[in-house]
Amino acid sequence: MVGKSPETQDVKVNANGFKKVPLPPDLQRPIPLSDNARTILSKRYLRRGDDGQPVETEQEMFWRVAYHVAKAEAEYDSEVEPWARRFYDLLTNINFLPNSPTFTGAGTPLGQLAACFTADMRVNTAHGLKRMADLAVGDRVLTHQGRYRPVTELHRRAYDDELLRIKFKLIGTTMEVTPEHPILTPNGWVNAGDLKVGDTVAVGIPQTELAMQAEPEVVGVGVSTVAYEPASTTVTGNGAQPYYKVEQIESVPFAGTVYNCEVDEDHTYVVEGVVVHNCFVLRVDDDMGRTGSGIFETLRHAALIQQTGGGNGFAFSRLRPKGALVKSSSGQATGPVGFLRVYDQAFGEIAQGGSRRGANMAVLRVDHPDIREFITCKTDENAITNFNISVGVTDAFMRAVQNDTNFDLVNPQNGEVWETVRARELFDQIVKQAHHNGEPGVLFLDAANRENPVPHLYDLESTNPCGEQFLGPFENCCLGSINLANHITPGREVNWEKLRESVETSTRFLEDVVTANQYVPAVPQLAEAAHRVRRIGLGIMGLADMMYALGVRYGSREGQEFAGQVMEFVRFHTMRTSIDLARERGPFPAITGSRYDPDNLQWQPPRPLVPYTHDWGRPALDWSEIVDGIQQHGIRNGAQLTVAPTGTISTVAGCEGYGCEPVFALAYMRYVNDNGQQLTLQYTSPQFERTLRDSGLDDRTIKDIVEQVNLTGTCQDVEQLPPDLRRVFVVSSDVTADEHVRMQAALQAFTDNAISKTINFPAGATEDEVRTAYQLGWELGCKGMTVYVTGSRDKVVLETAETKKQKTGDDTPAQPIRLFNEDKKPRPRYLPGKTYRVQTPLGTTYVTINENGEGAGHPFEVFMHTAKAGSDTAAVSEAVGRLISYTLRISSPVSPRKRLIEIVRQLRGIGGIRAIGFGPMRVSSLPDGVAQVLQEYLDESAEAAGDTLTETGVVPENQLSLPLEPHKLGDLCPECGAATLVNEEGCRKCYSCGFSEC
Repeated sequence: MVGKSPETQDVKVNANGFKKVPLPPDLQRPIPLSDNARTILSKRYLRRGDDGQPVETEQEMFWRVAYHVAKAEAEYDSEVEPWARRFYDLLTNINFLPNSPTFTGAGTPLGQLAACFTADMRVNTAHGLKRMADLAVGDRVLTHQGRYRPVTELHRRAYDDELLRIKFKLIGTTMEVTPEHPILTPNGWVNAGDLKVGDTVAVGIPQTELAMQAEPEVVGVGVSTVAYEPASTTVTGNGAQPYYKVEQIESVPFAGTVYNCEVDEDHTYVVEGVVVHNCFVLRVDDDMGRTGSGIFETLRHAALIQQTGGGNGFAFSRLRPKGALVKSSSGQATGPVGFLRVYDQAFGEIAQGGSRRGANMAVLRVDHPDIREFITCKTDENAITNFNISVGVTDAFMRAVQNDTNFDLVNPQNGEVWETVRARELFDQIVKQAHHNGEPGVLFLDAANRENPVPHLYDLESTNPCGEQFLGPFENCCLGSINLANHITPGREVNWEKLRESVETSTRFLEDVVTANQYVPAVPQLAEAAHRVRRIGLGIMGLADMMYALGVRYGSREGQEFAGQVMEFVRFHTMRTSIDLARERGPFPAITGSRYDPDNLQWQPPRPLVPYTHDWGRPALDWSEIVDGIQQHGIRNGAQLTVAPTGTISTVAGCEGYGCEPVFALAYMRYVNDNGQQLTLQYTSPQFERTLRDSGLDDRTIKDIVEQVNLTGTCQDVEQLPPDLRRVFVVSSDVTADEHVRMQAALQAFTDNAISKTINFPAGATEDEVRTAYQLGWELGCKGMTVYVTGSRDKVVLETAETKKQKTGDDTPAQPIRLFNEDKKPRPRYLPGKTYRVQTPLGTTYVTINENGEGAGHPFEVFMHTAKAGSDTAAVSEAVGRLISYTLRISSPVSPRKRLIEIVRQLRGIGGIRAIGFGPMRVSSLPDGVAQVLQEYLDESAEAAGDTLTETGVVPENQLSLPLEPHKLGDLCPECGAATLVNEEGCRKCYSCGFSEC
């Protein structure tokens, strides 16, 4: 076992358990980052001390990630620091970046590995004390309940880090434990690293008499009675737990093997006399709790992951349909959608108070009897807001759609056909709903399972929340992306040799992350599943940047071929590196019986979607080398490539094109706040601007072009721009849906997992166009698809207004009755009032309601403050407050109080893209949150105002159609407030601050 070098000893810098690894002096060099990237790093990734200020520089942050991932090398007898340096170079040159959890978790208590003990620690068993290293499955160990329960699983791993030696009064022995192991105290479970001298811990007592030495001070007693005598003490009772003080804590370096175990039922055991915890999870069954492995156990374990900001994928297809007989109660089953709503409400509750909720994916097979209810469960955009939903589509269904034949819906519990439907009608329902608001997406299950590396273990049924990762039960994947924009020569060609080196180092980095990752300690099956197949997900970002540089149009046939050639190169060298790792470390444990089984190799080299006709100087690839390597050594990673959302890390890397997406806009206005002053900054694509200057255009022409592009984000209608530049510099709205699908398919041909990409349609797209895109994606081998029709959510409101107009049959607007004049009541110098605070999807909003001084219940004005000054969110918030105040202050025979009731009626229930809260505390949008505050004020002041108010929450009136629809880049970002939140990569992300919902 190789230990850490003296110059990289961990040093503790704050009370939260974060240990800072000193950066070697020769690595103190500038990192090529933009100001925006540095802001994001500071806000999201830099570790902070107890005062909330950063305790590490950006160089130290990258070194923390590189070093703690490289520590996994020690488990395979490799030197840590040389690999840490290579990883550091890879990261700081921005050639590759891992996903956000690696930045936030590496080297922190959250990112540590599972909790363990050293080999010589003694465990209380039914046959006396036994060394931790000698424990065996089946041994009966003492638990906190005072009874003996069998060991169901053993864990051992290499450990090279700080170890705690804790001595307890009266017990007389010393416990050696990793800092994150839970220990029972009077206040519940506390990590060993959080204990202090003088704290008390529970002592495990069997259900028999036990004589112990006593001291005069009685610290605490458990459930049962404890009797003390001067010289000795006899403890009796069913699991009585006296608590004794921590006498001494010593932190020492340790390099060696550490151990843990899992215990049936009680999930605790006693080490050196002290009660400690182990972690557990149960499988998912269609059961309400008789076996302890049912629906609500799944919810509990998913909630543990959710609390860490992680996401979950759920396949609800095994649940019996709604209305099916439940034999145990003679009742009827709730069905998948009913439990989906339960899960959604639970996750909404968990998200309250957090800075970011973990996303979730719900999947139901297309042949489930409840599929129609599932397809329409998010018609109301305020419903099931904590889940993305996708229909699991089979080849049999798509063939039935092609042939216009019938299709059976089957009860998954007994195989009984519940209903036979016309396949095209069901498919049209999916298309209609996706056209309406982008959901559900579709997952092509058979395409995914044709590349399932371990079909002998499970069928793939669901993905992670953004749809790029098909995973088995409890599986997860370590993700990262190659920055293609950094692999271009000065002569604007692909630097294939540099790309090869980056792919090889990145593959090893992600393989080490599999080892170094803590996963979620309370769900140990996550680690077990990860180590069994050792999935990694190497992806790309900046594909559009590279295509701009090489003069290749995104979406064209040439562009499809280029994307395929790049992805094939990445796949080839990822697999070759994984084979080399298998030679060093052995293949993934579940390789026998898999598609990669060297004795029965079923995997075949991938083939391009379109024949190669262009030469971009790519070195030849000999796939027979990969076949021979697998047959000789196996492969280390059961899955290798994916294309995941890269919102935040693309912003850090300075990429214009996120993931495999085209650039969203070439130019737009960005609003920032500088010391309370709103600044308007012109953003222009650096490559576009550089190309304009290289084309010999003068400054005046360039300025005119940028001003025109800024209006719509695209250059296609700019006459001054040379045609060859218009051809290359396309943005997302210039790429047809057919081209979007074919680009995804070209990449999919060499990606063994799936791809997170949005097929964007223009505002006028029809359902037939969406239908054609889905069918094309299936035919070309895509594993899943997400579509979004620009403005589709807003369009629903406009169509509703038009429907109302048609029903009335009257195009002549009614003449309003004049109820007020233009005079506004003057504001007194002093007004009494109160301020309310409400959480909204756009942040915390403070609403101040001042009264007119004539007594309680007579509102005069309303002030609102949301987000930081200068942001779009703050501007909208201020505008709403001003309009409410103006409405209250104008002269009118309608009292201000009644006007406020009508304002509540108009604002209440307005829905946005997301909601927060649960039940009566649910807030659907900023206006809805304001309406709830105003209603609270009306209710509080009803008695003083001398009226009796009823609940004013009613269905809001429909918004009136407007003749003009101004262009906008995106929705308001809930974090920075800029109108740059867009649908991309199967997700939503902000171009201004890097915020991502994935």
